Amino acid sequence: MVLGFVALAYFFNPHEQDPKNVRSILIDLKCPEDYSNHEDGYAALENAINAYKARYMDASSEEILHWRYRFLVTQKCEETLASLRENGIFTEDDYVQSNGK
Repeated sequence: MVLGFVALAYFFNPHEQDPKNVRSILIDLKCPEDYSNHEDGYAALENAINAYKARYMDASSEEILHWRYRFLVTQKCEETLASLRENGIFTEDDYVQSNGK
């Protein structure tokens, strides 16, 4: 589910973001399980991905997925990480590979 909504959010228009807000949007992003409902979480992730793409316009979908995974690890989003691992979407090896990007 998380991967699907990351993939969908990749296609949203990053140019709609005000560059002044990009940093605050990325800083304000929370773990998916910390939002009161899925709609708020989806909206926050959409804004964050658009902000990331506005900041790193040449980012590939793979780079965005790795950024998201690094975020989940560094923020200790244990519920989401457990779901990703359980579903075989990301592993610790994926994190090691993406850590330098």
